[in-house]
Amino acid sequence: MVRGWTLGFAACAALVATGCRPPRLIPRAAPLPPAPAKIAGVEGLQVFVAENTTASLTQEETAKPGTEKAHRLAAVGDAQLQRYAKALRAGLVDALNSAGMVATTDPWSGAEVVATATSEVRPTLEWDQGGVTVATKTALVIGTPHGKPLARAEVTVPASDEDVLDTQEALGKRLETHARRVAAEVVSALGSSAEMAAYVQGRRNRRNISALMKQEEEKNAAGTGEGKTTTDLKSAREAASAFVPGTPQPSSHGLAVGVEKYADGKPGSAGAKSDATRFAGLMMRTMGLPDENVHLAVDEGARKADLERELAWLAGTAKGEGRVYLFYSGALSVDPKSGLPSLLPFDREGLKLEAVLKKLTEGGGEVMVVMDACPVIKGKVKEVKLPAKAILVAAPREGCAQGELSLHFTEGLGTAQADADGDKSITFDEMREFVRGRMTKEGAQGPQFETGKSETGAQLTLAEGLDKK
Repeated sequence: MVRGWTLGFAACAALVATGCRPPRLIPRAAPLPPAPAKIAGVEGLQVFVAENTTASLTQEETAKPGTEKAHRLAAVGDAQLQRYAKALRAGLVDALNSAGMVATTDPWSGAEVVATATSEVRPTLEWDQGGVTVATKTALVIGTPHGKPLARAEVTVPASDEDVLDTQEALGKRLETHARRVAAEVVSALGSSAEMAAYVQGRRNRRNISALMKQEEEKNAAGTGEGKTTTDLKSAREAASAFVPGTPQPSSHGLAVGVEKYADGKPGSAGAKSDATRFAGLMMRTMGLPDENVHLAVDEGARKADLERELAWLAGTAKGEGRVYLFYSGALSVDPKSGLPSLLPFDREGLKLEAVLKKLTEGGGEVMVVMDACPVIKGKVKEVKLPAKAILVAAPREGCAQGELSLHFTEGLGTAQADADGDKSITFDEMREFVRGRMTKEGAQGPQFETGKSETGAQLTLAEGLDKK
């Protein structure tokens, strides 16, 4: 039990005589801050407020053991800290909801991000009343469910008189009031965080791209039936409207292939057709390839004979003057003996990836292959030997998630988010760091970014002259 909390002049004088600090007044508490303002772009963002919100006890003031001062400082013990932590968690839920998010304490909610707050609590004597108050320094971290931090905000809330009497129960109420003050201030600080703004912008771009994909799929299904093959570039031009324009590459050529269903009726790779359509739009818009230099082959238009014809056309354009781009979204077959992968066309007649790379590099020009494809059966995929001047960007060999690579590649290039140095151009290195950062933040294994014997890949500029407006 805590003794009486009233400290008169005689007791104060006695404490001063023991060498304690001279009396000081704790400022009156300001009104509780208003609920945090809405943070633009976080609408519908589900946030799990972690239970391990902690309150670490630190003491700036010291006192001789057994003294009244030591007794009062010890009143802020484990039980009171747990009460503070619980109040802080509840306050964060309310503050995050006020900011426009959907906060929850349900660990099975499937929330997109996790909020974790850590407070350093410093007990301080109120010399004018003889009670105890606290000052806090709090850090709020927004991260992925896998523990990768995305944004951080910090606030320091000084000690104040929270307008309650100095009793043990009043101390608990004072801590709860302080926790609500901290929650409101730290979430407001989060709204001003540059890291949070960057995450929100990336989230908005991903949602816009996903919406365009859905519109395209619905349009194809409603207009001409589910089995319609998209071989013209009309849909690709529509998808390109979501991307920023770049400097033209008049001598470069590209082929985008997407197979999401197969002739035998077995399902393929969901979203592969839309992935290929968007990549064709990306080549025309951001990478600057002329429309006539871009070909698109999907589903029934991507049989083995079709792809052999398209690859022959693409290889014939590689004269060393421009670049050649190949995008493939679909399934991979893996040779059970050699472990080497093959692209799987609509009729399931495989095309060996090594042979495709060799054919495309025969002309001596730079070749870049982006392959968002997962093996149809589990098994170890052998690393492909790349020809000189060839670059391969591929989904992870293990833990492959269809569509992740396409999403983040088009996001980084098409919205210029991968332009790390702000020079309006995106290099191979910048693209690699952006995509790997995005995929590992979401818990996936990093994708492959591999080059041939030369150092072409590291020096390759994928797009330049980007207008981010």
